[in-house]
Amino acid sequence: MRTSRFNEQRRETELGLGRAKVAELMSAYSNGTLSSDVVFPAVHRLEKMIDDLADDRADWVRRQVAVTNRPTDVKADWPTLAIEQRRAIIQPRRAPGVRGRTRFRARVGECLRMVTSSE
Repeated sequence: MRTSRFNEQRRETELGLGRAKVAELMSAYSNGTLSSDVVFPAVHRLEKMIDDLADDRADWVRRQVAVTNRPTDVKADWPTLAIEQRRAIIQPRRAPGVRGRTRFRARVGECLRMVTSSE
């Protein structure tokens, strides 16, 4: 996962550099420094690269949202979950505004009974 995130950061950098290069080329064309024969083919190639990178970013975001919003079967997955994942499931069940361990332990017990009960 770290490699994927690193790759996404690198691609974001490429996307920003591509957009900056297009702006630079168009500025040079507007100033009369470069001719249209040089600028427009380069801009066309850069815009294709930018479109491809933007599509890749949209696909990556779509995959990330799908993973985080995926419904989970807590009963089936409970034995394989790490302790942090179990805590993340139990924590939202804590009653808002209720203080003290007794009430929280009751909620944890309720969660555990729900997960371990057989239907």
